[in-house]
Amino acid sequence: MPSPICHCRGTARGAQRRSGSVLVIVMMTLLFATFALLALMEKASNDLLVDQREVLTRRLRKEAYSALEVTLAVLQDFSEVGNGLRSRRKVERSAGFAGYTPLEDRKVQITFEDESGKISLPRANVNVLTNLFRNWQINENDAEDLADALMGWMHKGHVYSSTVPQYEQSVIPYEAPGRPLRSFKELAAI
Repeated sequence: MPSPICHCRGTARGAQRRSGSVLVIVMMTLLFATFALLALMEKASNDLLVDQREVLTRRLRKEAYSALEVTLAVLQDFSEVGNGLRSRRKVERSAGFAGYTPLEDRKVQITFEDESGKISLPRANVNVLTNLFRNWQINENDAEDLADALMGWMHKGHVYSSTVPQYEQSVIPYEAPGRPLRSFKELAAI
């Protein structure tokens, strides 16, 4: 007949084994839940950052459009009063003329950029033309000669620094007119 003491010991060991395995399962469940919660928190923080940036972008866009509208209104006034816009400084300080101040600690900077890429030939000098031709990857000597020839064509009494063009010796002789170019044919003649 088995003794009751031995029987109790076997039951206690089985209960300890079962409670130990339950404890391991609970710990694993807590570990997975912790990892899932951390991943969720990271995703939520990223989503909040994206939303915060979108809100900031909308606010900055409103501020930029406000500054643009004030600038355009002031430039329209300048244009009507002064018969056109002639000063780059007026464009860049136009928001100040209207008394516009941006909200909070923001700063609005207005710059004028001519995106047409046109150079005013009547106002261009030898350095501007030479740099333009260099930018077009024309070699140094040819760029200087071409700029010098253009200046001689456009300005009466220009003193050539390189070769003097001999327009009088062409098939149909002509003189440099001393005025800005009027056509591409004139450019071809130079």
